[in-house]
Amino acid sequence: MAKARIFFKEHLSANFYWHSREWAYKNIKPRIIAQKLLVEESGADLRDYKIFCFNGEPKLVQVDFDKFTDHKMNFYSPQWEYQNLALKYPTDPNTEIEKPQALDLMLDLAKKLSLGIAHVRVDLFNVSNKVYFGEMTFYNYAGFELFEPPEWDRILGDWMTLPDKKTLS
Repeated sequence: MAKARIFFKEHLSANFYWHSREWAYKNIKPRIIAQKLLVEESGADLRDYKIFCFNGEPKLVQVDFDKFTDHKMNFYSPQWEYQNLALKYPTDPNTEIEKPQALDLMLDLAKKLSLGIAHVRVDLFNVSNKVYFGEMTFYNYAGFELFEPPEWDRILGDWMTLPDKKTLS
């Protein structure tokens, strides 16, 4: 309990804005939010599915795995074809991640949640074929991490269509 109190006290006194200057965090009062613990019944590693959407269209699926031992992430197309790219953590082409049975549902949810947004990453969990919402991220790793190989920065940039200036006024 003592360690938990120290941990929460430190986090409640921190302003996440100062880590990377993400403006959306600047004036948020820190809070602790508890959610249901998600665990695979089989004991398998819980995978985190992050769907990169552009104007309501899912274009890329990031799957985080081995997060608490040797964090890795693989990328797939919405058709579940392995994509040879990395972002912050290494990719492992030898780890075959099975296409989730709920992938169509996850892509449909991401599509609906991202409609009308130039770019957002929709994070979901799939536990025993039940889909849980994680969060929506508007700037991955505060915009500081680069894709490897570098041509993926261009590919993702080409997927983004910003609204016409006239439609914003």
